[in-house]
Amino acid sequence: MVKKAMFILAAILLCLTLFTSCDLIIGLFSKTGFVTGYVYDAGTSDGVGGVLITVSGTSDSTTTDSDGYFTIELPEGSQTLHFSKTGYTFYDIVIVVVADDTVDLSEDVVGYTPLASGEIRIVLTWGNYPGDLDSHLYIPGTNEEIYYDNETASDTTANLDWDDTDGYGPETITITTQKSGTYYYSVYNYDQEGSFVTTQALVKVYNSSGLWKTYYANAASGDGTNDWWRVFSLNGSTISAIGTFNDTAGDTWPGDEY
Repeated sequence: MVKKAMFILAAILLCLTLFTSCDLIIGLFSKTGFVTGYVYDAGTSDGVGGVLITVSGTSDSTTTDSDGYFTIELPEGSQTLHFSKTGYTFYDIVIVVVADDTVDLSEDVVGYTPLASGEIRIVLTWGNYPGDLDSHLYIPGTNEEIYYDNETASDTTANLDWDDTDGYGPETITITTQKSGTYYYSVYNYDQEGSFVTTQALVKVYNSSGLWKTYYANAASGDGTNDWWRVFSLNGSTISAIGTFNDTAGDTWPGDEY
């Protein structure tokens, strides 16, 4: 009986040792790093507290503090961050986590008003160089465009929600009421340096159902060193890629002095 009890005890100790060894081995090979950032309200530019942040393929999560700040520990490598809070729409951000280091999000995390039926949101992102790419939306029937110097249409049917001037983006325009006629959307390289292609400029178009269209600068013709990337036209429910690099925004645009 004593021998049996000793055998059972030895077996338990062996299992515990094995499990501990496994944990140590896993710990040696599993590397993590930290990601920090702020979440902003597109309307006020203030930080947004209580935003839930989750990560694809992991159980990791955290929430922003009252100032909109967050920090989260994640496995090294490429990770996709999701943001959610009632009353806001957010778009995912992909970040590369560096082991034993802290990475600050370069791309702004922005909470927008959710899109209603018929509304359209255009989101531009890019790399760190050039620092300032600008969204320009030509509005039919008004002879005006939405951009950093004219953020809201005179008839309030479109608005520049978020203007970024230090790289990565997003730069965001929302059409709240679509007018009859053809809209044209182009991106201007304000710094007139670098290339739309090498900075991996990307435009995503959303409607109330979600992501509608995606346009990549590296799919356009040319090397992207021109001042303008003519991206797409929009007429009703028809959106058409233009996909060219030019020295002007577009032949039909007013005041084509860029």
